[in-house]
Amino acid sequence: METLILRYSPEQLFAVVAAVDLSENFLPWCQLSKIIKHNADGSFDAEMEIGFKFFVERYVLHVEVNKPKSIKLESKMRERHPLARIP
Repeated sequence: METLILRYSPEQLFAVVAAVDLSENFLPWCQLSKIIKHNADGSFDAEMEIGFKFFVERYVLHVEVNKPKSIKLESKMRERHPLARIP
């Protein structure tokens, strides 16, 4: 088991992870990140596009935020560049 000491408060780390719609501003190769649906229970769905040059994958994330305890992310691949498909 590896231990890593982070120089950020739990609140700061929570804020970064929960800010899915801002991911394209700080995650390498993230070309798109936007919230596409807010749900009545406080969860939301977000679309993310990760790619480099012509290899692009698009995901829809379902995000459940239980601040400050946890963040649950479930993802489904939306589409893939035809050249990126693996048999």
